[in-house]
Amino acid sequence: MGDVKLSNVKFSLNLPEQFVVTNEVFFEEILSNEEKRLNFQIYVKSDAETTPYKGNLEVVYEISGNKYNISKDVGIVVEGKILLVITNYEIKEDKVNIEIANIGTRTANSIILKLGNSYCYIDKIDGTKKRTAIFLLKDVGKTDKLTIEYTGNNNERVKFEEKISLNTDANAGNKGNNDNSLIILVLVIVVIGVIGFYIYKRKKKDKKE
Repeated sequence: MGDVKLSNVKFSLNLPEQFVVTNEVFFEEILSNEEKRLNFQIYVKSDAETTPYKGNLEVVYEISGNKYNISKDVGIVVEGKILLVITNYEIKEDKVNIEIANIGTRTANSIILKLGNSYCYIDKIDGTKKRTAIFLLKDVGKTDKLTIEYTGNNNERVKFEEKISLNTDANAGNKGNNDNSLIILVLVIVVIGVIGFYIYKRKKKDKKE
């Protein structure tokens, strides 16, 4: 910035409303011909498009006690990806629970999931977050295909399919419960039978005495 020393140098970055800049950069002094690295922490809102934006970098500094300021236009490009993956799924009672995670850095909006003849809507999944979609087992049918559709970058709809392996026998859970009930019922009858046998044997013995 020239052949003089700058004091109390403050850098401020002003960006459009799609961005939030959380800090300013300050140096007590910058020597002549010295280079400094500026690190700004910037949060990008989910409605920001993947396109270049124009901002303004303002610099306030002092030379020999006199204050000056300059500004310069800067460009910033929004990048980031949405990456939805299935992390877990299970049949629980009469429902199918599917856990879907966004391992990307941008928010996925208006997610529609289709499994068989059943649909589930999720308003959004932020980057590095996960949500659970719930389907009725009776509406799923015998399918191994999950269709996922969401609003991505620049408000474009994205659609893709994932294969999953489900035991879609709607009576499987009930059958398991019935078998358990039968085992419990048999055990109860056996126990009662054994107790009854001992009571009968005891009464017979008492009569003989």
